[in-house]
Amino acid sequence: MTDVTKTRKPLSVVTKLCYGIGGIGPDVIFLVFGAYTSTFLVQVAQKNGYMISSAALCLVTLAGSLTVAFGTTERKDISSTSGGEGDAKSLLRTLKTVLTFRPNVYLLLAYCCIQAAVSITHGAIALYVEYSLDREDQIENVILASMVSSALAMPVVAFVVSKIGKKTCYLCSQLVAIPLFIGLQFVPRGSLAVYAIVIGLGFSSGAHFFIPWTLMSDIIEDCYLQTKERLDTAFFAVLFSTNSVGITVGLITATVGLEIGGYEIGSCFQPESVGSAMRTLLSIFTSALVFVGVLFIWKFPITEERQKEIMEAVKKRKLASASQHDASQPNGSLSDMNQEVLIPEETSSSIPNGLQEEDKLVSSDTDLSVLSVCKESAV
Repeated sequence: MTDVTKTRKPLSVVTKLCYGIGGIGPDVIFLVFGAYTSTFLVQVAQKNGYMISSAALCLVTLAGSLTVAFGTTERKDISSTSGGEGDAKSLLRTLKTVLTFRPNVYLLLAYCCIQAAVSITHGAIALYVEYSLDREDQIENVILASMVSSALAMPVVAFVVSKIGKKTCYLCSQLVAIPLFIGLQFVPRGSLAVYAIVIGLGFSSGAHFFIPWTLMSDIIEDCYLQTKERLDTAFFAVLFSTNSVGITVGLITATVGLEIGGYEIGSCFQPESVGSAMRTLLSIFTSALVFVGVLFIWKFPITEERQKEIMEAVKKRKLASASQHDASQPNGSLSDMNQEVLIPEETSSSIPNGLQEEDKLVSSDTDLSVLSVCKESAV
C-alpha cells in the first residue's frame, strides 16, 4: 500500500509565499479603509496623503493579484481527488445546504458579530483618540500599534491553537477582548494607557483573522462526511460574503454613532458629545457584539473530539484512495509476467544453483519436455 504522505507532493516555499502575498491585498484594504475613514472625518490627512495611500493600496492589490495569477497553478484533477459528487447540484440547492448546515451557521453568526466589532474599532479609533483622549498627535501611532500587534499575533495564535485547539483558542481570545473594549470607556483624557488596550485588542483581532478560516476546513470535511458532497467553494464564498457584511455593519454603526454624537463634518471644533459617543460606541456596542459572537462560538458543535473523528475519517478516505490508486497500476513489467507464465515453478526449482544464466538454457540437465507445458501455458 502506498504511503499517503508520499503520494502528494508538499507545497514549495515559493508556492506558500505566493498564496500569502496574494491574500495581503484584501486584508490591507479592509484595515486601512476603516482607519482612513476616521482620519478623513478628523481631517488629519491632506489630499497628497490620500493620493499616496491610494496608490500604495492599488500597487499592493495589483502585486497580490499578479502573484496569485502567475505564481500558482490550478489543479486539473481536483474532481477526481476531492471525492465529490455534487457537481450537478443547482446553485440554490448548494446555497441551501451551506446556509443550513448547523456548524456553518454558528460560525457565520459568530464571525459576523465579531467582524462588526472589529470594523467599529477600525472606523472609530482615530476619533476616539482625537476627541475622547485629546491626543491628536498619537492617532497614527495608535493605529500602527493595532495593525502591528494583529500581525505579530498570527504565530502566537497558531502555537496556542496547536496546544488547546481551535474552538477553545477562539473562545478565549474573544472573551479577553470584552473587558478590553469596556476598558476604553474608562481611559482618562491624555492617558497613554490606550496603547496597552489597543495592543491587546490587536492580538484578539489576529485570532479572529486566523482561526475561523481553519474552522471552515473542519466544517467542509464534516459536511462531506454527512452529505458525501464537496462544497468547498460555496462554503468559502459565503464566509467571504459574511466578512463583507460584518465590515459594512461596523462602518455603518460607526457613522450612525457620529451622527448621534453631533459630529460636524469639516468643523475644526466638535462638541463634547462626540467624545462621549466614541467612548460608548467603542465600549458598549463592541463588547455587546463580541459577547453575542462568543455565545455562538460556545455553541459551535465541532469540538476537539469531533475534530479528531473528522481527521480520522479523512485519513481513512485518503488511505482508501491510495489503495485504489495502487490497484489500478500494473502489477509488473511484461518480462516479469512472461517469466511467471512461461516458466513453471517446478522447472525453475530443478535448475542447479551453481549454473550460469547461459548454462541454464543449454544444459543437458534441463528437462526439455517442459517446453510443451510452456507452449500450452502461453496459448
